[in-house]
Amino acid sequence: MKPIEIPVRSTLQAFLRESEQIRMRRQQAIANPSHPSFKRFTQQELNDEACPTYKNWLIGRSARLPDRNTVLEIAAYLECDGEERNTLLLAADYIPEYEPLTGPKLEQALEVAHSLMDTLSVPALIATDDLRIKGFNESFIRLFDLSADLFTQQEVTMADLHFNPQLPVRGRSVFDAESFTLWEAHIQSEVHAWKQDPLLSRYGGHWIDRHRKYTEFNRYWSENKTQPPVESMGSKLWLANMEGDQELTRIRYRNVRMDTGTRYGLKVVAFLSVDDPARRVFERLAGSAAIHEKKSFPCVR
Repeated sequence: MKPIEIPVRSTLQAFLRESEQIRMRRQQAIANPSHPSFKRFTQQELNDEACPTYKNWLIGRSARLPDRNTVLEIAAYLECDGEERNTLLLAADYIPEYEPLTGPKLEQALEVAHSLMDTLSVPALIATDDLRIKGFNESFIRLFDLSADLFTQQEVTMADLHFNPQLPVRGRSVFDAESFTLWEAHIQSEVHAWKQDPLLSRYGGHWIDRHRKYTEFNRYWSENKTQPPVESMGSKLWLANMEGDQELTRIRYRNVRMDTGTRYGLKVVAFLSVDDPARRVFERLAGSAAIHEKKSFPCVR
């Protein structure tokens, strides 16, 4: 089957629709009082001051897509905030600019994410679009034998969990040939996804440098794989350390990412049991968490 070809005109129309909506909002906002620089936010003014092709687009005389710089110049004329600027970039099929969540927007998004996580009876955490961990529940730290202080006193990322040799995650995930194969397939798949992520590859130089201190991160990041490995149902193995048990329990689990619907990239990552030993361990974790009033924990802001 031949792939569907999307006409250039459709992308241009999507961009014009978004820019016109923003322009009209600005025009309505300056009706009273007037703009301090006497901007009128008309189509003609936008054409004259920011983009000489704008009116030709509107009347259909030109179907040529604007380049990225032109989109940003139009956004600057329209006095767009970060979210509006990214809306224009996405409408024109360009990578959005990354602006970390801060202030009230971060707090509101985290409230939504914590509310979603608190409905879950399984281990879970909250992660940002650049993989910073911003919250977790008690079942998560008990399953992976971690300290809550680790997250509340310093910033921790998902990559830290995988590669920091001082944490138990790496050691207890790899204990025989099968567990190593599953762990490595998962890591290679994750690293491949990180490399393809526009946020981390284009704007994440600091993020990459932050994890260069881990030898294994450097090794897997340096691999030149064009296709990600196929994971075995996405499952991984883990040696669970449950209170009262004399030996570690070998369990199989997988994780799923749940969108919080906040438009700010926050995800809830939930860990699900795959085999019977894992189901028993997760049931015990859920039972223990139920007797505590606090369901989830915030991380360092």
